[in-house]
Amino acid sequence: MATHLKKRALAEYAQNVVEENPRPAKTLVLSGRVATKPRSAELLLQQSPCDWTHACLSDASNSTVLAGLLALHYALPLHTDMQGETVEALLSLLQQLASSSDAERGEDEEAAATGGGDGAGPASTQDLLTQVITVLPKAIMASSSGDRTQEQLAVSAVECLCQCMKTWLQKERQRQTLVSQGACPANDGRCSAPATSSSSNSSDSSSSRTLSHAVRAAASLALLTPAADAAASLAAGPAAAMNKSPAHQVLRVALAMLSVHHHHLVKVSCLEAAGSLCSSLGATPSQENFSDRTLRLGLKRDGARSLVSSSSEVISALLHHATHHDNRVRTAAFKAMVRCEDAGVRLPAQAYTEVCQALEDDYQCVREAAIELIKTIAINDGGRIVPNLSSAAQEEPERLADHAFFRICGCMNDIAVRVRVSAARALSSIPGVSQTVLLQTLDKKLFSNMRRKLSYHERQAALVSSGQWSSGRAWGDDSVRETLSAEHTSLTHSAGAFVHGLEDECLEVRNASLDALSVLAEGSETFANQCLDFLVDMFNDEIEDVRLKAVQVLQRIVRHIRLQEDQLDEILHALKDSWQCIRESVHTLIGSCSLATTACLQATINALMDNIRRYPQDVPSIQRCMVSIGCRQSGLVAGLVPQQLLTHPYFDAVQPSLHQPHYICKLLLVLNAASKVPTILPLLEQHTLNHYRYLRDTLPNLVPQLKVNATSFSDSSVGDVLSNTEDFLQQSLSKLRRLENSSTQLRLTLYQSVHSDFIKLAALDPTMSAAAQFAALYTRCTQLLTRVLSCAGWLQQEWSGSTVQQLVTLTFRLVHAFSGLGPGDRACVRGMRLRALALQLVYVVNGSTGSALGLCEAFLNHARPLKESFNTLQASASSNGDTERVSNDTYEDPFLIAALNQLKDERRPGTVARTLQPLLTAHPPPALPPIVLPRAIHQASATITEPSQDSEIVHKLTAGLLLAVPMDARLYHVPEPRSVRIRIAYPDQSVQYVVPRASHLQPTDEPNCYRLQTTILLTAGVWSEACQVQVSLVLDLSPPGPKRKHDPHTIDLSEPTTLMLWPKPMKKSL
Repeated sequence: MATHLKKRALAEYAQNVVEENPRPAKTLVLSGRVATKPRSAELLLQQSPCDWTHACLSDASNSTVLAGLLALHYALPLHTDMQGETVEALLSLLQQLASSSDAERGEDEEAAATGGGDGAGPASTQDLLTQVITVLPKAIMASSSGDRTQEQLAVSAVECLCQCMKTWLQKERQRQTLVSQGACPANDGRCSAPATSSSSNSSDSSSSRTLSHAVRAAASLALLTPAADAAASLAAGPAAAMNKSPAHQVLRVALAMLSVHHHHLVKVSCLEAAGSLCSSLGATPSQENFSDRTLRLGLKRDGARSLVSSSSEVISALLHHATHHDNRVRTAAFKAMVRCEDAGVRLPAQAYTEVCQALEDDYQCVREAAIELIKTIAINDGGRIVPNLSSAAQEEPERLADHAFFRICGCMNDIAVRVRVSAARALSSIPGVSQTVLLQTLDKKLFSNMRRKLSYHERQAALVSSGQWSSGRAWGDDSVRETLSAEHTSLTHSAGAFVHGLEDECLEVRNASLDALSVLAEGSETFANQCLDFLVDMFNDEIEDVRLKAVQVLQRIVRHIRLQEDQLDEILHALKDSWQCIRESVHTLIGSCSLATTACLQATINALMDNIRRYPQDVPSIQRCMVSIGCRQSGLVAGLVPQQLLTHPYFDAVQPSLHQPHYICKLLLVLNAASKVPTILPLLEQHTLNHYRYLRDTLPNLVPQLKVNATSFSDSSVGDVLSNTEDFLQQSLSKLRRLENSSTQLRLTLYQSVHSDFIKLAALDPTMSAAAQFAALYTRCTQLLTRVLSCAGWLQQEWSGSTVQQLVTLTFRLVHAFSGLGPGDRACVRGMRLRALALQLVYVVNGSTGSALGLCEAFLNHARPLKESFNTLQASASSNGDTERVSNDTYEDPFLIAALNQLKDERRPGTVARTLQPLLTAHPPPALPPIVLPRAIHQASATITEPSQDSEIVHKLTAGLLLAVPMDARLYHVPEPRSVRIRIAYPDQSVQYVVPRASHLQPTDEPNCYRLQTTILLTAGVWSEACQVQVSLVLDLSPPGPKRKHDPHTIDLSEPTTLMLWPKPMKKSL
């Protein structure tokens, strides 16, 4: 560069400037890579998936064929006619590639490796073969055609693949023969089939990978063939069965490859295919009568024997490869055995011993597969008696379920974490385990009565042989016990298995152990009481998730236990945990357990009162806990009423305030206990009864109905009011249905009146709140639409734009915020939404300067599916003779029918708007039909508990940095929790939408209800004073792609909560 500048300066000085052309940029071409594609291949990859044709598969260029195969992946699924032609082209290409000579394949590979002079060499035959085998099952399975067509294509593909694999298998045998005779060069990889023996070169590995893909593709396609065809082919005789049944063809080829090929990829794929196809053969003769099964399948005896021989050959091959030198092959063999056991093909008795020996394998993948197989065998045949080979020779046989259980328990001390997790999960899946074996898992020391007692002669013989004599201190040490019961066995492996699991250093092992304890303790009361202390100890774990799981496990088994004082102290100590989710789980646990004494109840109440003092936000959860304790422990509560309410038989105490949460919780405890024990009512003071009436009105779901004196407030009136709310709702809707021929002013006035009534009704009855809100929102939309259309010059009015936008927003909420609607209600909602979109289109076309192309497209996309769905429903109902139900359940909107009939295929916004404008006036929105099940309607909503609305705390932070604010909220009836967003609105009108983590949304007991516990991060620039930041929860339902301005895409789930935020400037320091 310096030389060039020097020459230019000298030339300018000599008044003779010579311009040099810039040198071309150097291009870096990697060896073995294709720098540029041929033009035909590039066009194939750039074309649309809808334009794909099978003609590219017959091109002479390998690169074009490869590009066509790659483009086929994106063109799936294909049409029925095109699918058959494509599969035929793929099969033809497969046969052509498989029958190519070794010399041609070698030339293609050399050409692909060298790449020619320009670096754009053709694709190798091996690459084409791999792509054809990969895309063939996808082209058959991912189809919209019928099952019969798919089965026919699968049968043809399986036959072609089996024929190709037989050809390759024959070539492999010939190659091995030449190698053994020394006639084939050791480094000549082209003398082999597409899958050669185990070799170190890359061509052998790619060939083996191709053959493994072929085996997997043939096995997956063979499973699509119906079992009836296999049975029919077996009925014709064993020879015909092997030729006609696709599953048997693939099975035979896979078994033959297992004995010939030595590459682990081929063996693994063959073992997987053998396991999946053998599982379709059914149970072995040892599990059911041979003649009965033959008659049931309708087979000839030779066909049935052929079926059994196939199962036996597969099992023998699997057992043989279970001791293979490659750990991947051993793992595949054990997994194939699991599939056979699950399908009913039983392993021989001696196989269990070999599987138990695999627990000592050096590779963790093999040990994991062996644990899964032992668990499956124990589930299917747990009652079988097996010899105890792991202990002394004097030990007697025992049940397979017990033996498998304590053999898996031995894996709880494995060095690999995954093996310990698999062992813990498998322990809970074995049924019928003896109680003695279960109890031993909780004690690290062996019970003395679990070993066989030797006779006097056996002990004397042992003493003589060892040179020791009896001391005579043990009483009855010479007693002879000739007969032993089934439970007297050695449990060396199972000693303390769950103790080791709960004390494991890895989080996954402890969680898996807790899950296993939960399953086993739910089915055994004795085991539940024994593991109670261990579960309570897990409350002190250092990981929050483990502590939470321990509380949840104890909740599941709480019906079997009765808490004592020492155990209760550890549980109540968890109320001091800093994580609110754990504290609330402990509240639920305390409310559902049984307490032993009155002292336990008093300690529980004191701990809950201390919990309120430490964490005031736990008051709602503690109130529900007090209600549960009062109902379950009513007998114990009756003895503590004077002490809790501070009453005295002679002296009047100070009347407590209803603003104290401690008093409210204690009163809920006493009132719920009084509903079970009526003798508590005479112990209550008059002010307590007055407080009961207040709580009955404010907390009706927590306070029960009590039979107080006749002069007190009658609870029947509350029930009458709640039962009359549904009648009032139906009467209000019937008023609106009678307004069709009324004047516009009368309709607008009545709409406003009924809308306010619905709002008050939603606040009065919580069970009818969603239905009343739905009716109020629909009435409001009808009012806005009527008001706009009743004005002659509404397009020129200033309020038209805001009213139209408000109508579009309300109808969007009407469509997506409510669930449980009836067919008539859904039809009215869709009609209202369609009118709102039409009104917006008319306004933008005539009264605005914005573009209407997107609005027109949105209207047509919303209208046409409604018409098609109605036509489909009407056609299906007419074919079934059920047209009356369609007319009752589905409302055919006349506005929709008239608009689509006049528009036809019109898509221009101006023409569409001119067509819709008179139709909006001619077809007003229909009134809501009677709501059949108003209490079944639910509205998506949320309640933010933290941060609280009335908090006066000013959150200070350094400008530009982050401030973490904890957030706790409950979401109700949210269909898509992944669409929940946290909306943060700053004073400068900027809005942020934050996506909470999926793990922070925990489902509750109610369907579609969740608990959100997360942390929101706030930041801002320097402000002169503290300002308000609004935080709320919304539902983001925006479609993918760019969003149009003024298009609603969110639904408010909660009222915004206000935070005081004050960002201050950073302090300057030296």
